[in-house]
Amino acid sequence: MKKCGKQGHSSAGLRRSFLILILISHGLKLCLSYDEEFCRESRTTVSRVSTCPNTKSRWEEQALRKSCSSIPHNCSGALSYHCLINPWQNTTIEVCAPQAKIKLGYCAEYNSVGGRIQDFYQKSCRSCVSDYLSTEAYKHDECYKAVYDRFTINRGTEMTSPSSQIWIYYHSILLFSMTSGLL
Repeated sequence: MKKCGKQGHSSAGLRRSFLILILISHGLKLCLSYDEEFCRESRTTVSRVSTCPNTKSRWEEQALRKSCSSIPHNCSGALSYHCLINPWQNTTIEVCAPQAKIKLGYCAEYNSVGGRIQDFYQKSCRSCVSDYLSTEAYKHDECYKAVYDRFTINRGTEMTSPSSQIWIYYHSILLFSMTSGLL
């Protein structure tokens, strides 16, 4: 009969695996804390919406309602209203974050892990013929199309959120590492 220690799953091995996971987690937090574009406070302002404003006047109405300028923060720029896609293109979100310059040919996205507005490189934008500010995303309705199409197709079905996808990813790596004796 084999003992637990001989199978490579000793309590010392599990402690070492746990320690490595903690170090990786703290390393990620350390990297984000030195990133001047990271805006921790923006992450608390995220809310899912079914559609984004597609005119300047509707954008301004929503901006007044969200009242981003009243939120205390330590971000590199003033918090401005945004309504953007997320990196998975499965929802549109309203968020208060510093505006960003988006390169021509790309849509703007909000990355909740990075706490920032950034270029969305997975899909090109034909109407984005020059660089633009992320607070002008309403001018590029095609950027929301993939989300709206997916929402119409998946109406009534539950989608996995990005945060749960990340949780599943980390646990999968940990489980694989432990079972294959890498840790």
